[in-house]
Amino acid sequence: MTEFLAWHFLREGRKVADYGSGSPFANTTVSAGTKLVLPPGREIAPCEYGLHASVRPIDALQYATSSIIQRVRLSGTIVERADKAAASERETLWVMDASLALHISAVNFANTTTLLNPDAS
Repeated sequence: MTEFLAWHFLREGRKVADYGSGSPFANTTVSAGTKLVLPPGREIAPCEYGLHASVRPIDALQYATSSIIQRVRLSGTIVERADKAAASERETLWVMDASLALHISAVNFANTTTLLNPDAS
């Protein structure tokens, strides 16, 4: 069994998003220690079916619908793509509201851009 650590953003209220893929966990509230295991029978495929996450938090950010981020362990059947993976099992290690960290990062990115290209301001 392969497993690795990854990042995943939840909806407000620490809820699993429902993208219409038929996930039995849509709208489930998660906290540290929650382990979701998909029933056997469907093929795991990124963007189609599975419990998703990204190895890099910047990759996970493009799929975010809120600022609630969780550190997860993917295991079971895992199918990886360039910027994300889908798995049959996902365990939440911790969850936090990353609003402040995202705000600080945005300010730093803006300041760096201005320093590197003064004409952009």
